[in-house]
Amino acid sequence: MTTYMNWLGAALLAGSMLCSACAGGARAASDRLVNADDLKLLDEIKQKKVEREDLLAKPWKYVVTGEGAVSTFDRGFLSTYTEIRGYPLHNRSRFDIVSLEADVTMLQADGSVLATVPVKFKGGLLADENKILECTSPAVQGKARRFTVLVRKVKLHSD
Repeated sequence: MTTYMNWLGAALLAGSMLCSACAGGARAASDRLVNADDLKLLDEIKQKKVEREDLLAKPWKYVVTGEGAVSTFDRGFLSTYTEIRGYPLHNRSRFDIVSLEADVTMLQADGSVLATVPVKFKGGLLADENKILECTSPAVQGKARRFTVLVRKVKLHSD
């Protein structure tokens, strides 16, 4: 009987030690669980990655005509030629961008298209910046009154 009691006592003691070890392990595991702040940070990182990829694939969604006048130069003596020298752009993304390339459509006073020309911009735009960037375009015969821009390509400043 004493052997049985010793055995039972030893079994109960071992079981209680095992349970407290399990409880300690469970606490340690719960300490490693992701909390709400971690989830929020992970979500922000995912959103930033998606926006970055979207900006590079579809820059026209993030870089639009900004506030300011289009700077043009009339090269003509007998005829009128329009050449774009600067264009106002607004970077609505959270990334700094450089090496912007776009197609600028020149419109006449009646709204008809005079021409669409490729343009490369000098410099870059900071995140959420609005400014006039210098650019060069081919000269087009005729007087453009309005302009629209479609940004085709950008590079991230950090790349």
